[in-house]
Amino acid sequence: MLYLKDKIISLALVLIIALKVSDLFVDYNQNVQLSHLVVELVLIIIAGTLFIFIARDLGKRTRALRKLRNENESAIRQIREQSAQISNAKNAFFIAVEKEFSLWGLTATEKEVALLLLKGFSPDEIATLRNTSTKTIRNHASSIYHKSECKNRYELAAYFLMK
Repeated sequence: MLYLKDKIISLALVLIIALKVSDLFVDYNQNVQLSHLVVELVLIIIAGTLFIFIARDLGKRTRALRKLRNENESAIRQIREQSAQISNAKNAFFIAVEKEFSLWGLTATEKEVALLLLKGFSPDEIATLRNTSTKTIRNHASSIYHKSECKNRYELAAYFLMK
């Protein structure tokens, strides 16, 4: 549908050329004036030139569109591959984090709080998320820092980034 207009115009030009060529032969056989034959020949040449121009332009645009589609498909494949790699890396990271949490002997609650701390949540935000007091979260955080031998949540995050 994209190039339908160009195809219709091209078809019309081909029909005009065919009709004009047949008219030119009829007029020539009827000994029509030379000036009339020249005018018809000029019209055939103009229509032919326009047809060639449209056909070439249509070909160029078709090739350009095909190239863009291929580039788009390639970009989509790359994005999917990179998304899969990121997902795999993220999963591997959280498996490593979970393993380290287990080595430190964190409880299930401490693991949850530690993960939220790693994600950048403050103790107040974690308390709100877990529907508990900030003091309770601070106690869990202190226990996490003690077991991990980290001083604070920044050092906890740095531990995993540096590992």
